[in-house]
Amino acid sequence: MARVDRVVVIGAGYAGLAAATELADRGVEVLVCEARDRVGGRVWSERVPALIERGAEFILDGYEVMRALARRYGLRVADTGMSYYVREPRGVAIDAAGLQTAGLAIARAAAHGGGGSVADVVASLDLPAPAVEAVRARIEISSALESDRLSADVLEHAAAFEPHPSHRLAAGNQALADAMAERLGDRVRLRTPVLAVDEGPLRVQTDAGDIEARALVIALPLPVLRRLPFAPALPAWKLAAS
Repeated sequence: MARVDRVVVIGAGYAGLAAATELADRGVEVLVCEARDRVGGRVWSERVPALIERGAEFILDGYEVMRALARRYGLRVADTGMSYYVREPRGVAIDAAGLQTAGLAIARAAAHGGGGSVADVVASLDLPAPAVEAVRARIEISSALESDRLSADVLEHAAAFEPHPSHRLAAGNQALADAMAERLGDRVRLRTPVLAVDEGPLRVQTDAGDIEARALVIALPLPVLRRLPFAPALPAWKLAAS
């Protein structure tokens, strides 16, 4: 049987498209399979008629890869005129200034505490209960994980309570996904959900038939990945991690 040199990327969100363009630029034959009828994944811009973001909204401090990709594709980064980092607490006995003070105290403690979880750092400080409740809620919502399971390292960005500016792509955040997909051209297949992955030999099953591959890049949200059948099945520890 002839050797298959194709790399199949599952998912045309930012991660999948960035991986596919990098591979293509290095001369690798690549094919992207996307279940939806659009690219961008959890980034979705739409005009109704004003431009709105139905998915990820902000480009924050530290998003250097995002900014570099925007420059590469000639996309302008614009100030949103507000700060994602400034929040007004509701339902707890603390105001925005108090939340900022508590958050910065926790971030400083994490920077000098030598590890542990977010919950450990919060518990090490003598803070009022409303401050603890508000800060923990803010960090857990931003990170989508309980504070006792979060490394204190996330506090460097997740708990940035100072009023840093927040940005977006002037043409809509989906513009970057569209630009990467345009670069790939017909190597992106929309409305092509992957039904299963067979590893012997490696191929992906779709409604349009099987696609053989030398390697596979899976760029799916973890809940979707958990439902994707593999043969042989993924080990239990890997399923638990997803």
